Amino acid sequence: MFNIIASVLTTQLALPPEANCIYNDAYYPHATIEGPCTTAVDEATIYISPAIGTTLVIKKGDSGYSNRYGVPVEVTSEDGITKLTSSAGVMEVFNSAKPRAIRYTAHHPNHHFKVSVERNSAEDTVQINVTGASNEILSEQVLLDGHLSGVNVADIDGNGFPEIYLYSTQPGSGSYGNVIAYASNRGKSMTPIYIPPIEQNDPLLEGYMGHDEFNVVENRLVRRFPVYKEDDPNSSPSGGWRQFQYRLYAGEAGWILKLDRTVSYGLDHKDE
Repeated sequence: MFNIIASVLTTQLALPPEANCIYNDAYYPHATIEGPCTTAVDEATIYISPAIGTTLVIKKGDSGYSNRYGVPVEVTSEDGITKLTSSAGVMEVFNSAKPRAIRYTAHHPNHHFKVSVERNSAEDTVQINVTGASNEILSEQVLLDGHLSGVNVADIDGNGFPEIYLYSTQPGSGSYGNVIAYASNRGKSMTPIYIPPIEQNDPLLEGYMGHDEFNVVENRLVRRFPVYKEDDPNSSPSGGWRQFQYRLYAGEAGWILKLDRTVSYGLDHKDE
């Protein structure tokens, strides 16, 4: 258990608004994310927003700091580096004027993943490299319609061979999201995963105005978004949330993610 005296900790922190971060995930697949980040500190909360992934929120309590899930966090600062350590992983924030390249790396048995990002104003160029047990099995450059917002390496069909999921978000108030994914063919090659689109007039997208969030949860790819009622402004959806859960299958022509379950929750709960 980490115990930090809040008053002492606050005086230690001098996080620049624009910094560089490296995050090492303690959980499988032990991913590392590095690149520029933005930070903010008030008397009760630390916010760190990396170039890829969700904002890290660290809140101050009576005995110290913890993350949004209540996991204790030790915070130290020395020689221009602030380190936030918990059982979930380690985030290091560097006070450096030179932006660090955006990279993601992860390991799966007999697979090594590397994603490099060239960030532009409205779109990212992403280079994906995957090495198998003895040779490179994927080298692909992708131009995203927006910015890379997250990456997951997982094995959601449980066949012993991993997939990589890359999430992108369009700039602008809508923040519309998309997924690009590849699956390992028994470690010999990797091929794209097809995701059947949902038509805009489908009832499943009623109240949809963007703000997609993606993640791998257990053995499902999950997409969720806020639901807007007719007169809701873009900043204040009031119709709850809708969540799509996808399962991965080996189809006749290749890999496919099929919609397995839809859940609506918030004001109007519905499970289909």
